[in-house]
Amino acid sequence: MSLLVSKSGLYPLMWCLIIVKKYKHIKLHLFRYAKIYIFALLNLNYTTIKREKTFKKLTFITLAVLAVFVITVNLKGEPGESKSPSADEKGVLNLTSSSFSKTIEEGITIVDFWATWCMPCKIQGPIVADAAKELNGKAKVGKLDIDKNRDIANKYMIRAVPTIIIYKDGKVAKRLLGVQQKEDLVNAVKELQ
Repeated sequence: MSLLVSKSGLYPLMWCLIIVKKYKHIKLHLFRYAKIYIFALLNLNYTTIKREKTFKKLTFITLAVLAVFVITVNLKGEPGESKSPSADEKGVLNLTSSSFSKTIEEGITIVDFWATWCMPCKIQGPIVADAAKELNGKAKVGKLDIDKNRDIANKYMIRAVPTIIIYKDGKVAKRLLGVQQKEDLVNAVKELQ
C-alpha cells in the first residue's frame, strides 16, 4: 500500500490511467503497456522477474485484467452506434447523425453542440441537464458531439462551441452561441410555445 502512496508508485498508476483513456488509439500496444505497468508498480526489474516463477503468474494476471477490460469496453459499445437517441441519467438525449433528424422533426428541441476538448462545453453540460429537468415534457433536450457527427455540424454551420440551437418542428428557431444560463434556455422555449 505504501508503494501506491509513494512518489515512484504514482507514475505507473498515472500511465495506466492514460492508457485506459486512450484505449482506441493503442489497441495493439495495450498488452505491452499493461505488462510494463505491473512491473513498474511492483518495482520489479524485468530481467529479474523473467527468472522467477512469478513471471507466469504476473503474465496470467495481466491477461486476465486486459480480458476483463476489453470485454467491458466491447459490451458498452461506442457512442453513436445506436440509431435511436439514448438518454443519459439527466434526461439529455445523446444524438447522432442517424437519430438527429427524427428527434428534431416534431415539437421543440434544444440541441447542445459540444466537443470533448471544449472547456466551456463542460460548463454548459450541467446547465443543459438542469434545463432538461425543468422543461420535462415541454421540449426535448439533446446534445451532439461535433467531432463524431461532423456532417450535422457542417450542415448547421457550427463554427464555435458550445452552440445551442433550438428547433421547432425541424426548423431552426433560435441560435445561441457561448455558455447560456438555464433561465435563458427555459425562456427561449416558452417564447416558442
